[in-house]
Amino acid sequence: MAIKRTTKTSTTAKKSSGKVLSNMSPAEIQGLIAKKAYEIYAQRGYYHGNDQSDWYEAEKSVRSMLR
Repeated sequence: MAIKRTTKTSTTAKKSSGKVLSNMSPAEIQGLIAKKAYEIYAQRGYYHGNDQSDWYEAEKSVRSMLR
């Protein structure tokens, strides 16, 4: 089950070449992952049943951004 959560992103986050460079807290990172997972869910047409794969895909995407 995907849950839409509103989050605030860090104001100290800086972007360089499309990568996010910051010392984000675990809660901020989890918020970004949740937002991305919801976007994936929405792109699939809000069909239920793929919440875990949406989350893992979002996690992979966000973590690659943070490297």
